[in-house]
Amino acid sequence: MTTLVSDREPEDCREAALEIDLTAQPAQRIEAWVSKALAGIPLTFEAPSELLDGTAVSAYPMGLEDSTYLHRTTRSRPAFGFRTRYLISAWAATSTAAHKTLARLFFSAQDEAGFEVELTANDPGLWQSFGIPPRPAFFLMLPSLRESVEPVLPQASQPIRLGSSVTVPLFGRVLGPGDLPVARARVGLPSLDQAAHTDDEGRFIFPAVPLEPPIQELRVRAGGVVRVVTLESAPVPGEPVHVRFEP
Repeated sequence: MTTLVSDREPEDCREAALEIDLTAQPAQRIEAWVSKALAGIPLTFEAPSELLDGTAVSAYPMGLEDSTYLHRTTRSRPAFGFRTRYLISAWAATSTAAHKTLARLFFSAQDEAGFEVELTANDPGLWQSFGIPPRPAFFLMLPSLRESVEPVLPQASQPIRLGSSVTVPLFGRVLGPGDLPVARARVGLPSLDQAAHTDDEGRFIFPAVPLEPPIQELRVRAGGVVRVVTLESAPVPGEPVHVRFEP
């Protein structure tokens, strides 16, 4: 399965939440996206069908998926929700025109915060269920979020003692097939909401990360492909971490 995430990934989407309301209905976001990318082209949320005439875009909801995001607000309150999976396909007078329409939608989705694209809509059985021949399409996942209710905390009756955590640098290299360095890759720490980029030798560094709990996962994006890498053991302070990235 190939999953592509826009340059504004989930970590970035949290930061962009003040600019784009991710609690809005997914259908409203799709309508705005299609209108901006393909002005004047009709949009339907009905299932793909040969009855679609002329030029049109179909965004058919295929199902819901569990999802939890940290929606950053001025109070940093968490938000919980789900993702809706849409099947995106295009119709036009000719196959060439339909392909161009779909390509414009695909590339414009990369610029939308919170849009996640999967190129897995080529299952013949999927199109057989609609009663039409297979056609180019992609899946689009959009989150629906709801902020949790902020609890009313009792006032402390005694002074609060604040502890401090030990931080250490976390550094290493991202290596691809043949141990070749992966340059200009984005390396994220999902548990800390931090990100860094590799240099021409595939090296990256996070100046300060907590020693406890140890980092377990890294999220690496290179060439439009995202991989979540689970570390086999906890990073050792002062020793580089070697991350294997398989496109």
